[in-house]
Amino acid sequence: MEEQPGSMVFSQLDYFIEKDLSPRLILREHCFGCFNQFPSEVVTITDTFCKKPVDRYDYSQPFTPVPQQFFYLSEKLAQEIAAALKGVELCILYDILSRGDKLIFNTALRTALMEYPKLSLLYLSHYSPTPKIYGLSWPKNARFLPLPNTTYLCHTPEELLGVCRQFDVLPSSCRLFFSQDDLFAFLQEKKTVPLC
Repeated sequence: MEEQPGSMVFSQLDYFIEKDLSPRLILREHCFGCFNQFPSEVVTITDTFCKKPVDRYDYSQPFTPVPQQFFYLSEKLAQEIAAALKGVELCILYDILSRGDKLIFNTALRTALMEYPKLSLLYLSHYSPTPKIYGLSWPKNARFLPLPNTTYLCHTPEELLGVCRQFDVLPSSCRLFFSQDDLFAFLQEKKTVPLC
């Protein structure tokens, strides 16, 4: 059975807490209820505008324009994300890079990261890599641009190759990841434990 989005995050949080790590969770405000059983610091990011979800549109269609308010909202979200990342050494990202309906968070994150050029990132996805689409301009191309200082964690060699093609990264930027122990060992290699 395919793992449901969210269950991987829950199991990793349980594992980190068992290892006496104290992750900071950076969540969309409407996701907080799903995670309030974990004894972790939580920072919420606004996910509504005019009482509507900011990610109510799926921007997977490559050549349709985004509405003008997209750029305003992305900038506002970037400010919140940048504030939430203050003091963080390592950030674990889930799904934000690939999905069309998360494009606004993707672009906001990229803007926020300009303030933290030394921040290390790990990227995990519940979804298969997206075949790369060429000829896109900003912000639609954000789904296919690599992030700086990022290691892409993959479950299979096939997924690793797909990630390399999607983000135009070398296999050396990727790591096979089979269990929570693999992730914890990697964190120990990095000699850093704060994460979000």
